[in-house]
Amino acid sequence: MSFLVCGEALIDLIKQQDSSWIAHNGGGPMNTAKALAQLELPTQFLGRISKDNFGQNLLTELVSYDVGVKHVVAAPEPTSLAVVEVDSSGAASYSFYLNETSNFNWQLNELPTDVSMYQAIHIGT
Repeated sequence: MSFLVCGEALIDLIKQQDSSWIAHNGGGPMNTAKALAQLELPTQFLGRISKDNFGQNLLTELVSYDVGVKHVVAAPEPTSLAVVEVDSSGAASYSFYLNETSNFNWQLNELPTDVSMYQAIHIGT
């Protein structure tokens, strides 16, 4: 069974106790694609990934998990960010920076015209 996973890949910026920030690759669809590939299921990712440093990090990680990237669009916009703060009880709060970022400026000509080779298509999370 082969999969096409469609959606966002973004950076989670997580505030540390010392007030520094650590960047982690994230996005539910990206994580889904990686999980399917880890199960040795043929998986392609359909998403717009920025050409910036964060985006190139996301792309490198997809490839390192053997996720296919033939449907990835190299986007000129910056990578989307999720800023994460964790309180003393361990509960996380999120602020999303999505406006005019790579994930949300799809053009019709960027979408694949034939996805019939996939047995399952996962869209978003």
